[in-house]
Amino acid sequence: MIPDDALAAAEHAVDLSGTAPARARALAHSVLASDPHCEAVAVAHRALAVAARELGDLPLAEEHLDRAVSVALSAGLPHRAAQARLSLVHVRTELGHPRQALTIADSAEPHLTPVEVARLGVHRAVALTRLGRYAEAVGHCDRAVGFLGDDVRFLAGAVLNRGLARVFLGEFEAAETDLTRCAKLAREAGLDHVLTLAEGNLPFLAARRGDLSAAFTAYHRAESSLSG
Repeated sequence: MIPDDALAAAEHAVDLSGTAPARARALAHSVLASDPHCEAVAVAHRALAVAARELGDLPLAEEHLDRAVSVALSAGLPHRAAQARLSLVHVRTELGHPRQALTIADSAEPHLTPVEVARLGVHRAVALTRLGRYAEAVGHCDRAVGFLGDDVRFLAGAVLNRGLARVFLGEFEAAETDLTRCAKLAREAGLDHVLTLAEGNLPFLAARRGDLSAAFTAYHRAESSLSG
């Protein structure tokens, strides 16, 4: 691949990672095999990380993101390093380190575009929810929704995270609206991982609301969709 082609392919792999992680992984590996310039290497490692996260391998995702940050910083590419850190916020949270994730978010934000800051807010909300800071999580998601436009993957994530935070705040009707909207967006966009999370949280919402009959119905529906 020529340099511009390698970078475009790496960026396409990032775009694919949410809906077709196996394809994204193959494309990113082909970029790395072409001996590209540093920017394409950093983006390809980010694509491999997001694909690994979608496939459930969080330690591998973290490894690739650390590599992406290292390559980007060594090449004097602070924006690319910040993009990798944006993805690392979610991974570190899922690995059980939400406070570290928020520190990473703070270091990334100055180097991101407004839309990327909105995406960062979606990941921040996950860490804040883990720390019991539910109102702050809702605020980040509210701001993100206004910037994300037709970015369906992050928009679905924003309403998912806001819905979950609202469950803990006892705002059950608003939470149900968010989780239902998330499931619809994810289903239409082929975002299987996000759809799983939305459908898995609907019975949790019903149980928190005290509607045990609805909770069991929702658990059964979620179990049926998750089988296999």
